[in-house]
Amino acid sequence: MKPSLQSRLLIAVLLVLVLFTLLTGLALDRAFRESAEAALQDRMEGYLFALMATVELDREGKITFTRTLPDARFGQPGSGLYARVRRADGTAALGSPSLLGSGDLASQQPKPGRQLFSRVSFNGAPHYLLSYGARWEVAPGKDYPLYFEIAEDLRGFQQQLNRYRRNLWGWLALAAVILLLVQAGVLHRGLKPLRQVTRGLEKIETGQADRLTGQYPAELQQLTDKINSLLEQTRNQLQRYRD
Repeated sequence: MKPSLQSRLLIAVLLVLVLFTLLTGLALDRAFRESAEAALQDRMEGYLFALMATVELDREGKITFTRTLPDARFGQPGSGLYARVRRADGTAALGSPSLLGSGDLASQQPKPGRQLFSRVSFNGAPHYLLSYGARWEVAPGKDYPLYFEIAEDLRGFQQQLNRYRRNLWGWLALAAVILLLVQAGVLHRGLKPLRQVTRGLEKIETGQADRLTGQYPAELQQLTDKINSLLEQTRNQLQRYRD
């Protein structure tokens, strides 16, 4: 048995709706991820400037913190937020207390005045690492190359992204189901005139009526008029045969 017109239309609507929902979900997911990454990078840049403001370098090249870093996690070992200052040879000159007991953090050497933002593995977990190269002047004609680094654990970022994805796809699936039900109702109502034509033809076939009656949409009115005209011609022709 061939599928009905309504079934075919519903299948087409379902395919279009699934494709639209999928593309919408992917676009929203990408937009949120890029926005969240940009916010994370901006926050890390703020930490970087705060780190540079807390560092003091004397004429002998000794580096010290003049005050505490702005986020309390810098003072908690293994907190997931780390700060470090390195010398030109790559050795660590200063680090936040959160680095105590941690492994070796990957190093980058951006050019002075430039920064690098990358993804690294640290303590067995993915981290974002922001590095900035600077030449710290301690006296006229005397400066030291330094690298300022901020690293942040990505697990919190990933959890936030996963929550957003669950909510996004859940709401999109619900919206798709509601739209599909609405479309099914619209199709059912839209095809009602065709069902009226079918019932009218059944009445003509059983002798309960001799023509199609009722009001039909403009798209079907010409068809019903043609059918009635054909029925009238057939009756006239049969009458002539009888005569």
